[in-house]
Amino acid sequence: MDLKAAAGDPGLFPPADLSEAKVTEHDRWDDHEYSSQVHAVLMLGTFICLFPIGVYYKTIMRNVRWHYFAQGLGVLIVLVGAALGLSVSRSYNRSKSYNSPHQLIGLAVVALILLQATLGTLHHRIFKAKQTPTIMGLIHRFLGPVAILAALVNGFLGFNLAQSSRHNVGYAIVIALVTLILGGGGYWQVRRRRRMDVFDTPAAVNFRRGEEEGATNNDIPLQQGYGPPPAYSRPVGS
Repeated sequence: MDLKAAAGDPGLFPPADLSEAKVTEHDRWDDHEYSSQVHAVLMLGTFICLFPIGVYYKTIMRNVRWHYFAQGLGVLIVLVGAALGLSVSRSYNRSKSYNSPHQLIGLAVVALILLQATLGTLHHRIFKAKQTPTIMGLIHRFLGPVAILAALVNGFLGFNLAQSSRHNVGYAIVIALVTLILGGGGYWQVRRRRRMDVFDTPAAVNFRRGEEEGATNNDIPLQQGYGPPPAYSRPVGS
């Protein structure tokens, strides 16, 4: 039996099949890579910029409305980014089991964000109705920074899981720049507010009111019940 004749010419079909298979795999890789990039942009953008800006509005600018808007938008983006990350994880052997440190910490962070949003909403409603602090507000105040810090650390693990650890340096630089910008802006706002608060003290208000009324130190009347100083009293028997 001629085995070569039975097998056929190996040069007839395999090249076309291999090329087609290669293109299909390449296209699938591009789709997954694109989804991974969108996942990274959504999550890192939210935790590096949007959530810290929301904190800045509440603690520095004292603007609850913009804080609520920024954090609410951030929660929605985090949910979309998490869903996208879960979808991408099923496409790779290294991540489809959902047991890597990045995935476990990421799921924990998403749970913390949902808890954080719930506590903040409940605290705001109770405080608005009763004007009293709540334990939910206290937890909300400390849980937020913990969640943000955990997410930022998890970003490094995410780049490692995606086999893109070369981006960790740039990622760290972006975090440092945003921290300097928000921290510097917050420091300037706090100092400016303190200078303005000095002019709003009762003593400062009274001083300005006295100047407006044309009062001077010589116009201050002596308190009743006090006589002249002893040196200017008339001697006894004179």
